[in-house]
Amino acid sequence: MDKCFNCGKIGHKTEVCRAKVVCFNCGEEGHKSPVCKKPKKAMGK
Repeated sequence: MDKCFNCGKIGHKTEVCRAKVVCFNCGEEGHKSPVCKKPKKAMGK
């Protein structure tokens, strides 16, 4: 199965995702986690 790296859902690829870009670090729309200005979340918690 394909997993979208934009919305995190299974069943489609990032290239065809219609969801708005959401940061996996802070949860806000409009940017992705690599460019997020908020403190990084601890991984694995």
